[in-house]
Amino acid sequence: MKHLFCLLTAGCFFACGSHDLNNDQEVSTIEEIVCQHPRGHIIVYKVSKEEARLPFNFRGGLWSFKTVDGRKVKTTNCHLEVID
Repeated sequence: MKHLFCLLTAGCFFACGSHDLNNDQEVSTIEEIVCQHPRGHIIVYKVSKEEARLPFNFRGGLWSFKTVDGRKVKTTNCHLEVID
């Protein structure tokens, strides 16, 4: 009888558990910041949505952000459009 109770309890525990572990996590999207290099060519940087929302000191003309591949960028003359 004890074994049956243990099996039923274990079965209920595993059956009732959440199989979708990412319910509470927001899917991170990739945004693009387009900048003109001082030599004239265009560079597109891929950043996370959190990083795109607050590029440091963008109102002063200096953009400072970290790309998804880990590069820290400080530049000017950039453009960004974020759709919420």
